[in-house]
Amino acid sequence: MVSSDHFMPWFDSGAHGGFAWAWIAATAAQTRRIRFGTGVTAPDRYHPAIIAQAFATLDCMFPGRIMLGLGAGEAMNSIPLGIVKPSPGQMESRLRDALEIITRLWSGNFEDYRGFFYQLRNAKLYTAPSRKIPIFVAAGGKHSAELAGTYADGVIGFSGGEAGEDVLKVAIDTAKQHGKDERRFGRMIEFKCSYSKDYERALDSVKVWRSTMVKGVLSSDISDPRELEKKGETEVPDKKIEEVWSIVTNVEDLIAPIEDLVKKGYNYIQVHSSSPNEREFVKEFSQKALPHLKQMYPTINR
Repeated sequence: MVSSDHFMPWFDSGAHGGFAWAWIAATAAQTRRIRFGTGVTAPDRYHPAIIAQAFATLDCMFPGRIMLGLGAGEAMNSIPLGIVKPSPGQMESRLRDALEIITRLWSGNFEDYRGFFYQLRNAKLYTAPSRKIPIFVAAGGKHSAELAGTYADGVIGFSGGEAGEDVLKVAIDTAKQHGKDERRFGRMIEFKCSYSKDYERALDSVKVWRSTMVKGVLSSDISDPRELEKKGETEVPDKKIEEVWSIVTNVEDLIAPIEDLVKKGYNYIQVHSSSPNEREFVKEFSQKALPHLKQMYPTINR
């Protein structure tokens, strides 16, 4: 189970902005087998050493059930806190530094690091991970895909993105160049869906996410959820939503698009439902779609 990790949300109306790490700990404590992580945490408002410490502690509390998703970050995480948002190239450099710092500290050794954004001075985690924590890197382009292949255990692709399959190939090719086993390299994607027996209700339920589909918004300096919401309403038509989201009146209609993602090479499917009745969705999906997917793809991670 993957949680988003933002300081402020993508929209204003009816939105929430809870602290993802606290939610992960509380929810993991109520379960026994479910794995948890972030999709994704950005090293913009956190020093990477704090990220390393938090997830090492989570892994000690819930051994083998924690992963870390890392990404370059968005304006809503940094600008509201008075942090200057760097250029896209600098964001990738910052992400690279974070990956190096986190993996070094998880070794349990004393570490020094001098980078442009972060430094370590004889730093050590005295509560190290119980085992290797998988790291996934969100990749929207070639450079971030190369970071995923170089430093991480997996890559996170974006559904609805034009470069999805190219990004996946770059990440896998880079991983192989660094001696990693392609079969063990994780390929995760967020599958966006909404279900209701009433199609219009299912469609209306995802309209709050219009702002995430505004062209160029991921790299923009827009941080105010009110402005993001307004831009989504004016710039993203319903047709665009229906291209990115799977809107269905029968959950069995979700099987084919999920199978398409598996055929493209993804082996971790994050089902992001924004259905009007989530309890109904979970019940219907677990009874009518999940059994078929488990039978067809017994090794797929859900």
